[in-house]
Parts: sequence; structure tokens; C-alpha cells
Amino acid sequence: MTDPRILIVDDEPIVREAIRDWLVDTGYSVTTA
Repeated sequence: MTDPRILIVDDEPIVREAIRDWLVDTGYSVTTA
């Protein structure tokens, strides 16, 4: 089974990266835009 995927879209790079790091640590495959 593949990892769940999430797309994060936010205009604040620091927010995008913080959310991305947290989700990756919990097992999600994350794409940011």
C-alpha cells in the first residue's frame, strides 16, 4: 500500500516547510506549492 499523499499550498515558506516536516515525520508523502 502506498503512503497517503498531501498537497500543501501556502504563501508563507516557513509555514509550508513546518507543516511539510511534521507530515513527513508522521508518514505522509508531501508535495508543496
